[in-house]
Amino acid sequence: MAAIMDTNASNAFVGTHPAMSWRSTIAGLLISLFIFGILLSLGIAIGGVSLSDGASLNNTGTIGALWLLLSVLLAVFAGSYFSARVSNFISPWVGMAQGAVLASLFIGVVLWQMVGLATWMTRSAGMLIGSVAQVGAQYGPSAAQSAASTMNLSINEIIEENLSDVQFRTEPTIVISGVASRILRGNPEGAKRYLAAQSNLSVAQVDQRINELQVQVQNTTQEARVAAANALKITGWSLFAVMVLGLLVSIAGGVMGAIANSEEPATRATLPGFRPVHTTI
Repeated sequence: MAAIMDTNASNAFVGTHPAMSWRSTIAGLLISLFIFGILLSLGIAIGGVSLSDGASLNNTGTIGALWLLLSVLLAVFAGSYFSARVSNFISPWVGMAQGAVLASLFIGVVLWQMVGLATWMTRSAGMLIGSVAQVGAQYGPSAAQSAASTMNLSINEIIEENLSDVQFRTEPTIVISGVASRILRGNPEGAKRYLAAQSNLSVAQVDQRINELQVQVQNTTQEARVAAANALKITGWSLFAVMVLGLLVSIAGGVMGAIANSEEPATRATLPGFRPVHTTI
């Protein structure tokens, strides 16, 4: 009779209760976010101290990236373990499922801003490669000028240095910007005509100066393109590593929490693999 009652209770529990506790999953997510915030704040503070003590930006950036990865892994492990423990499930498969769901929620929240950063980098790279030619013709604030200001300054410096000994018929900054915009648009003949009309150089001298400038500008834009591509590549692989490792560690935390429940449950468990059912006989 007792065995029949236990079987009926088990079947009733399975039929009326989900195999995963969403309340404990949300609780674990909040714990993960809280721990991540603590570790992230500590990493920022340590990085600031390192910079004030004379550490290089490259070393600080590398350590910061590793600390960010470590913070994510510790946060999801702690949250997943806590979620499995408070759910009272003792099945490792249930703990694995809760860990996977918690990792998905956590990584989705945390990477929200990182995806925004990657989008900004992609947009900036595209503007740098495809639209930077229009910057030289702009004299007021604009979106293109803001995104490519560093690149524009570098190219203007190259042209200004190359034409430092030339006497112009108008304002030198205007001539330099005009030459830069024409070269960046892939119009060297237009740049030659413009420079010849605005300077005291002969046709041969103009040809020589513009050809030299064209090679220098192409090298500069190529370096900028490679740097942007490397930045995007590093960002993509970093996001991939955080997501995969975070998922695996969170699953491990859920499994360990379920195993800990089977050995020493946080509360009494009467049904293997499920939360306790309180019945009155």
